[in-house]
Amino acid sequence: MADIERIGLGIGLRDLTVAAVATELGVSPAALYRHVGGKFGLETLVGERILSELRLVDNPTHDVAEHLVATAEQFRGFLLANPGLSSYVQVLFPRGPAGEALIAGQISSLINRGCSAEAAMMACTTVALIVMSVAAAEENRRDRSRQVAEIERRRQEALGVYAKHGLADTEMDADAYFSYVIRSCLNGILHTTGIQSGDDTSSAATGYDSSTASTN
Repeated sequence: MADIERIGLGIGLRDLTVAAVATELGVSPAALYRHVGGKFGLETLVGERILSELRLVDNPTHDVAEHLVATAEQFRGFLLANPGLSSYVQVLFPRGPAGEALIAGQISSLINRGCSAEAAMMACTTVALIVMSVAAAEENRRDRSRQVAEIERRRQEALGVYAKHGLADTEMDADAYFSYVIRSCLNGILHTTGIQSGDDTSSAATGYDSSTASTN
């Protein structure tokens, strides 16, 4: 299994297939299936290995909202730095021990900040879902824009339409947009879970300036 994992990591989740790994190992796909049980098993082996390398920094001075924003930003960065990982976690999360440890660690961090176990679980899993969805969309958009030059032309045309309606300043870069989304969502998450936080997560409190804006 160590050789399968090593080869799989070298190929990467985005391009991972049973056939590709089998070719690198010099065995038949059928032989590899006996060890990993198909592509799902192969992806799980490689994906959990990659996830096990994620180390989320927990700043003890952060309140609940600050902690969730900080870890969301770290999680997004890790997903985008590992092509194919955002799609992997979207299929099923947690899928294995690395994902389970990640969620358990975050739930524990919120419990240590005074949250109930139920509220902590709901907040952590909901934030994780948002991060995974946004990161997957970012990666897909980034990959497709590299493949299709027409996308950039159409984006510029769209910006021209926005400008005619006085909306040119709403363009955000990807980091600013993610911060806006996660903080806006946190207002609802903290409210519905009954979590109290000393941090005002509204966009007005984030220092968000629409002039810094592009969703690309």
